[in-house]
Amino acid sequence: QHHLAPQATTSSSTTTPSSSSSTTSSSTTTPSSSSSTTTPSSSSSTTSSSTTTPSSSSSSSSSIEPPIKQCEKPLGGTRVEKWATTTTVYMEDPTDDDNRITDEGVVGKTKGSGVKVTYVTIDYDDILSLQNETHDVWVYESYMFLKIKESTENKKDFIPQVTEIRPLVKPIGSVDTTDLVDNKDIEEPTGEFKEITKIPKNDKLTYAEFTDTIQKFINPSGSPYNKDNNGIVLVNKYTEEGVKPDEDGVSIRYYGLDEEDEKDQPHIDICYKVVEVKRCEEGTEEIVMRVEDVVTVDKSKPDTNFNGDDLTVGSPDGSTETEKRVIIKFNKEQFDTEKYDLEDITNAWIHLTFEDFVENGGRDEASPKNKIVVSPLTTLKNNEDWDENTATWTNTGMDDMPTPEGEDVIGTVVI
Repeated sequence: QHHLAPQATTSSSTTTPSSSSSTTSSSTTTPSSSSSTTTPSSSSSTTSSSTTTPSSSSSSSSSIEPPIKQCEKPLGGTRVEKWATTTTVYMEDPTDDDNRITDEGVVGKTKGSGVKVTYVTIDYDDILSLQNETHDVWVYESYMFLKIKESTENKKDFIPQVTEIRPLVKPIGSVDTTDLVDNKDIEEPTGEFKEITKIPKNDKLTYAEFTDTIQKFINPSGSPYNKDNNGIVLVNKYTEEGVKPDEDGVSIRYYGLDEEDEKDQPHIDICYKVVEVKRCEEGTEEIVMRVEDVVTVDKSKPDTNFNGDDLTVGSPDGSTETEKRVIIKFNKEQFDTEKYDLEDITNAWIHLTFEDFVENGGRDEASPKNKIVVSPLTTLKNNEDWDENTATWTNTGMDDMPTPEGEDVIGTVVI
């Protein structure tokens, strides 16, 4: 079996493609926000899959030992660690000695001082340089690591809280720091650290999901979709219902950039892969169509919905009775039928991220050549539809749709 992550669609987007495999092993993909690429110009369409290209990137030689968490390097990919280049505390009035300090990270609010946030920057230039006209960088997984300091404040003032990760819309010098609670230049949170339910009595490492954050700056759809890396701010949020961010509590302090031990400094890890991506020809227009629904269906569990699981295609034991397929539905509203005609499409691709071989011995026992084919889903009646929350092998009629052959195949990839 193989795990796959869709990144684009075919030009005939009025149909719903389903993926099936002719292999005896299976593979898996990590579900991700997906997109499609179409090129209006003439009537034929083709389907292709991205191939992987190993890459290198600079990183610190230090590692987290023992790791509290780390991202898993994808097959043919890279794992790097990057340390923060800036940590500066910003405060609302009234300010105190924490204002603009750089040797600690501080979030929260205490009596007699304003709300405090910590501004953090990380340099991604070496990874961004790997994006070009023919290759994208797909970040599979990323985590951010901080070390909480033992608190010296009054535990009676403590309120349970989390530290949120919030990207900045524009450079910090242009952000109004007099109001750090309701600020249009600070985005909604893209991650948060584990809830702190008691006042910290000792130093402790903590981590947060950073994947959604970094994909804003290193977009899997390519450099034209990257957002400016204006840094992030770490922001306190109380978890007790009704408690507002500007109410007095206890500040949470984190180790900064001055610590001798690198693992105590704010840093992230990134697991990514450089992938070759088909592009539209010069003189044509590229349209990206994102996935609306995608899910695995399993013949061995015909009435089970697998929404939220990795996307798996293939047969663990080589028999048709254990076959798994992936069905994909694209957002057709993103194709402007008034401006374009489907007959004018010259090329189109479904982009998939191959993650790994799973089950039946995994990559060590996988066949050297594994074929995945794509065909339109034709088993639904006129008024029937499906979504990833309800689709199963049975209710999508997979028993009536054998492995496609000949003209039924609209795309093929060999792994």
